Amino acid sequence: MFTPVINLPQVAILGVCTIINRPVNLGNNTFGFVPYIGLSLTYDHRAIDGDLPPYSLRKLKNRLKLSILRLK
Repeated sequence: MFTPVINLPQVAILGVCTIINRPVNLGNNTFGFVPYIGLSLTYDHRAIDGDLPPYSLRKLKNRLKLSILRLK
């Protein structure tokens, strides 16, 4: 995970890491691997304030999950 740096006149930037497979517990002492991607959102709180940046990041995460489920 990393923190992207904002360059003027930008007010936000999204950092996207490499997709890796992470182990998860599936129950009954069985493990499987699921794709994991790290996302970092850096924004200027003077230009964007409130709940908008975290809401946007959650919405992006949910859309990515739905896209992956549709591919299966």
